[in-house]
Amino acid sequence: MMTDSQLRAVRRARTILADQLRAGVDLSAPDMLHEFLQMHFAGRTAEALLVLALDDRRRLLAAETIAEGSLRCVGFPLRQIAAFGLWAGATALIVAHNHPASDATPGPTDILTTRGARILFAMLEMNLVEHFVLSGDQVLAVSDFSDESPAAAAPAEDDRLPTIRRFLAGAAALLEPDSPAALLVEAATRTASDR
Repeated sequence: MMTDSQLRAVRRARTILADQLRAGVDLSAPDMLHEFLQMHFAGRTAEALLVLALDDRRRLLAAETIAEGSLRCVGFPLRQIAAFGLWAGATALIVAHNHPASDATPGPTDILTTRGARILFAMLEMNLVEHFVLSGDQVLAVSDFSDESPAAAAPAEDDRLPTIRRFLAGAAALLEPDSPAALLVEAATRTASDR
C-alpha cells in the first residue's frame, strides 16, 4: 500500500506527464505508451477504464477515464467510448484498464469485449488499436492473448454470424434511434441477416 506522500507524488507525476502528452505526442512508440499507462494507473485501488483518442498518425488527441469500478471489475461503456472518440475527432482508439487485485492477464470477458468493440468502432471509422490490461509493472495487450488462445482462434464465418448478430442487437439497444451509428448498426444487421 502506498503512503499519502507517495500517492501525492504519483498524482503530480501524472499531471506532468499528461501536460507533456497534450502536445500531440506520438504514441506509436510502445515504451512511451506503456510509461504513460503505468503512470496513469499507479496507486489506483479500484479498476478504471482509460480511453486514448488518437489521430491517423497515432498522436494523442485526448485522454479520458471513462469508467471507474470496484476492486475486481469495471464497465466497458461502448456508447461513452464511441462518443468520446467522435468528440475528439479520433481515427484510432486505445483502451486500457487495470487489475489492482490480480495479475494483468486478460480474462475471457476482456477478450470478448475487445472483439465486439473492434467491430462497433470500425463501423464508426475508428480503429481500436489495442486494449491493454495493467497490474503493477505488467502491461499486457489483450490481442496477444486472444490470438494465442486455442479457444479464441478465429471461427469459420458461419460460426461467427450468430455472435455478430447478438453483438449488433446489443449495440442497437445502446444507441439513440435514427442516429448515424444506429443506422450503421441497422445496415450491418441486415447484411448479417442476409447471410
